[in-house]
Amino acid sequence: MTDKFDVLLLIKEHYHLACTNSKSLEGYDSTNFKVITDNGTFLLKIYQDEPGLEELLDAENKILLLLNNKLPGYFSNPIANVRQELVTIIQTNGGETIFLRLLT
Repeated sequence: MTDKFDVLLLIKEHYHLACTNSKSLEGYDSTNFKVITDNGTFLLKIYQDEPGLEELLDAENKILLLLNNKLPGYFSNPIANVRQELVTIIQTNGGETIFLRLLT
């Protein structure tokens, strides 16, 4: 899946961040990239659609936000996209649905 996506374009279009560098990282249920921007370093997670995924990602985001409120600085923090959503849903040109999450 890593060859199919322009990480710099995804970051710019959906998060309005200027990505200066990206590096593919290992992942078992998502394709992951370390992205370096003018605003800091983030983790971009790209998921292929499957039943229940959107609900799972929403639940994970809620847990991360709660943990960050209780113990700031110890956990990744989900970053909202330009529409102020924590999960970005995209229809690719090939008709595939993918989900994006950007984490600190």
